[in-house]
Amino acid sequence: MDSPIHRILHPKAVAFVGASNNISTMGTAQMSHMLDGLFPGRIYPIHLKEEKVLGLKAYKKLTDLPEVPDLLVLVIRNERVPEFIDVAGRMGTRCAVVISGGFAEGGQSGMNLQEKMLQAARKHDLRMVGPNCIGVLETRYPFNITYFPYTLKPGHVGVASHSGTYLTHMFPVFKRLDIGLSAGLSIGNEADLGMADCLEYFEQDEHTRAIALYIEGFKHGRKFFEVARRVSKTKPIVALYVGGTPEGGHAAVGHTAAMAADDKLVQSMFDQAGIIRADGAEELYEMANGLTLMPPMKGPNIGIITNSGGPAVTAADKAAKLGLKVPRLAQETVDELKKVMPHTGVLNNPVDVTFSDRHDLLLAILPELLLSDPNVDGLLVYGIFSADFYLEVPAIKKSIGADVIHSLHEMQGGLLDQFIEIAHKHDKPVVGSTFLDRSDTAVRRLIDGGIPFFRTPEQAVKALHALYSIGRYRTLQSGA
Repeated sequence: MDSPIHRILHPKAVAFVGASNNISTMGTAQMSHMLDGLFPGRIYPIHLKEEKVLGLKAYKKLTDLPEVPDLLVLVIRNERVPEFIDVAGRMGTRCAVVISGGFAEGGQSGMNLQEKMLQAARKHDLRMVGPNCIGVLETRYPFNITYFPYTLKPGHVGVASHSGTYLTHMFPVFKRLDIGLSAGLSIGNEADLGMADCLEYFEQDEHTRAIALYIEGFKHGRKFFEVARRVSKTKPIVALYVGGTPEGGHAAVGHTAAMAADDKLVQSMFDQAGIIRADGAEELYEMANGLTLMPPMKGPNIGIITNSGGPAVTAADKAAKLGLKVPRLAQETVDELKKVMPHTGVLNNPVDVTFSDRHDLLLAILPELLLSDPNVDGLLVYGIFSADFYLEVPAIKKSIGADVIHSLHEMQGGLLDQFIEIAHKHDKPVVGSTFLDRSDTAVRRLIDGGIPFFRTPEQAVKALHALYSIGRYRTLQSGA
């Protein structure tokens, strides 16, 4: 792949300026993650005084290195950055990540310094991420120069963020939600490489199936729009945009020197480019991850299966507010439901199996019926939990015994496998909702089987709406 971002994420030799043996410094922590993360390339610390940095031979200046580094990483005082960029460029280095701050986000003097840095880079055709960023990571190579260790499995969500916090501080959230990244780029001031360049890289990256963006403004709005409109045809893009209010815009300028745009204009651009908009950081990543697992929805009609009335009403209400429909089921489906539903069940859509303890209904019979219904374009299933529940009720555990509970686990396991098979065979999206998480064995088994789960019915409906929006956008574009 001939992309400057690909070269930045896959260096063979890295010159690191700003690390030491003082573990409390930012640069030291960032370089240590390359060592701990089994980076396969060569690392060359630059330090005027130390003979070794974190056990590696240190060099006093770039020109002392035994080879030309592919990538220069700078975590130093801002006034020294242009000089290092110029020296590295003269040596033949063509990529840099400038983590140092104090540039355009800091006023006129910082803007002048950023321009000086850019002039040095352009003179040597050197491309860079930053300044004022937290670094980058690639999870399969692997390569991590952010401030935090990445201990999660490699995944399929590519992230580009103006904020380092909304990339690295989210690692614990990714772990809780079982989200793995393909790559993450904190782009800071976007002085050179920016959001559009990240989109172009993720478009070509075979491991990225969905893209999550945290955006504070648009430095190259026209290019971003044109690239996003193209990329959305093949990969979902979910974006969290902030700065559309006067207060948010003022904060964005001070954070990354981003030029914010009016919120309504941005929403219009997102709609035309096929970008799904998130309302918060967790939703940004949870939505992007869910969209990697399911196909687009071909129509606005959703089926809802639940074992509780409240979540059914909540889901139907949210669907209506988003413009989705909860249609009547085909008469053939209703006829089949009459044969299997308990007398307390609800035969309408949403289909409610309240008071029924038949796992085969919730996990096999009803999903097959609703996904086969021509009036249903996508399915939400609420209320799945495992036989672990019985272990938490002492009286039940004592009365039925461990052997019976084990048998229940085995029986449910077979049904969960059926659910996974059914969910993937109809070319219709299926999402789950539960207030539980991966600690529940049934939820974990379904997530591992490629079924996205959301913590509330509203979030699950929003995911289906996103899949419908993606499907509608691609249909319109294919006919344009």
